[in-house]
Amino acid sequence: MKKWIFVALICIVTCGVTFEQKAADILQQSLDNASPQVRILAAKGLVQTGDTTGSEVLRNMVQVDDVDACAATLTALLDLPDITYAPVYAQRIEHEHPLVRTAAYRLIAEIDDDECQEILVTGTQDGVAKIRRICYRGLERFKDTQAVMHGLRDIDPRTRITAAQVLGMLGEEGMADFIKNELSTESTDIMQHGLIALATMGDESALPMIRESACSAAWDVRLAALEALFIMGKSDDMNVLKQAIESDDPFVRARAAYIMKKFPLPEKVHLLEKAARDEYVNVSLAALEALGQYRMRKHKRLFAELMDAGNATVRIAAATAYMQVQ
Repeated sequence: MKKWIFVALICIVTCGVTFEQKAADILQQSLDNASPQVRILAAKGLVQTGDTTGSEVLRNMVQVDDVDACAATLTALLDLPDITYAPVYAQRIEHEHPLVRTAAYRLIAEIDDDECQEILVTGTQDGVAKIRRICYRGLERFKDTQAVMHGLRDIDPRTRITAAQVLGMLGEEGMADFIKNELSTESTDIMQHGLIALATMGDESALPMIRESACSAAWDVRLAALEALFIMGKSDDMNVLKQAIESDDPFVRARAAYIMKKFPLPEKVHLLEKAARDEYVNVSLAALEALGQYRMRKHKRLFAELMDAGNATVRIAAATAYMQVQ
């Protein structure tokens, strides 16, 4: 009996080392892939699993001429811990392509450095409304009320809502009512933006409207309402989440997985386990990233299985998740 136990332990240890080495090899070897997207995901995975090799790769890729690759690299940096300001990020806000500028401003808005405040103020004048919204949100950390006030008169309603949200967080009165006035529209984009803003401000009077919106016919609004309830700690009904992750629409399934990454729900982890095997890559990636955050040892078998997936990005996401579980 003791002999068999010893043999079993040896097998377990050997298999564990094998899978761990396989995961490490997938990440390292993917740095040589012809696809920039694959290299970026692998580099991010290396950093997330404690290998600084990935940091150097990402720093170099920020400077490439490829618009999609540059934007994807800047976006990948958002998921890494302790990102500090670098002049190259500021250089990218002057890029002619809005995709790169947007990604650069989004990164700068998350960095707590005085160098970033002036950059964000400049960005509030950008011709792209999404960039203006990013900059107004970023200015909250600098308590720059004066600069944000200009956003209340922006031509774009979602930017006005963002500015009101930031001002409300900074103590300005009447901002919740300002946002509710903006919501007198049938636009699903404006509605979901407003719901998140009101929830972020902690406006309890908005709860009936948010709960009603969770039953909307439009999935975008329903998921925004669900996220708003999570933000407010009022997510007592999980039916919307279950329906979303089982939806026929892969975009809905992917967004539901991202919500579960942002707001961990260990008791609902079985929903992500199914989504990790989804035929649509974006859904599988979102689920694997979420499961990696949960760091549950029981998922090692799932991650090991998906390291043999046909898609390179799924293999990288599975390898990263495997390495994150200790």
